[in-house]
Amino acid sequence: MGVARPGGEREDQPEELIAAAHSSCYSMAFSNILNKAGTPPTKLVTSADVSFQPGEGITGIHLTVEGTVPGIDEAGFLAAAEEAKVGCPVSQALKARRHADRQARLTRNTPVARARPPGAARASSSVRHPRPG
Repeated sequence: MGVARPGGEREDQPEELIAAAHSSCYSMAFSNILNKAGTPPTKLVTSADVSFQPGEGITGIHLTVEGTVPGIDEAGFLAAAEEAKVGCPVSQALKARRHADRQARLTRNTPVARARPPGAARASSSVRHPRPG
């Protein structure tokens, strides 16, 4: 994963990180469904191809999954794959991306605590740049 930069360094792109999260989450949901059905997979390989257009952003994600699942036929495998799409939290979040809520706030080096509703998860990312001079 990542884009090669001068000097041999690699830099992850946001769309690659989303693809990795989506394929991992989908695999876990799929595996869980197969396990609950009594047909645990011996192997699942999921990949996500993300379509990205500059100025538009992510325009689509295509998941591909191949699996070795003893005791299941093609129809059962495809039905479980469709159920996994519905049960994957990342799939649901990406489907609802038009309804994403945003909040921006400028802080002055003073952390501000904000209460979250019960059951709400939080992920954050920050970049700090040194002050000149």
